Amino acid sequence: MVIHTVGPNYNAGQRDRSSLTSCYRRALEVADELGARSVAFPLISGGICGWPKRDAIAAAVETIASTPTSVETVQLVALDQGRMKRSTLNSRAGRRCASSREPGCCTSGVTTPPGYSPA
Repeated sequence: MVIHTVGPNYNAGQRDRSSLTSCYRRALEVADELGARSVAFPLISGGICGWPKRDAIAAAVETIASTPTSVETVQLVALDQGRMKRSTLNSRAGRRCASSREPGCCTSGVTTPPGYSPA
């Protein structure tokens, strides 16, 4: 299933950080409503919308870590210098970070079923 969210467009002057963090918060609420245990997020607004990457990452990590949720694993996917990196946060066991190009990394806000691997 896909949980779609539209992030603020920094390049168009939409620079209220609370608009960005609400995207993650609301998507986690919807994931809870759907019973999802695993969610992958792209770096919302960090691409063509122009949000500065360091702040976009900080906003995502802070919001995901502080939002009460039943989701057990959240993957944050960001492209950096042509390489895919993944940060994984486990909402029950605290923060865990990893960088890899392993199968299972998604580049859109989707929940992934067990065994899912992108083509």
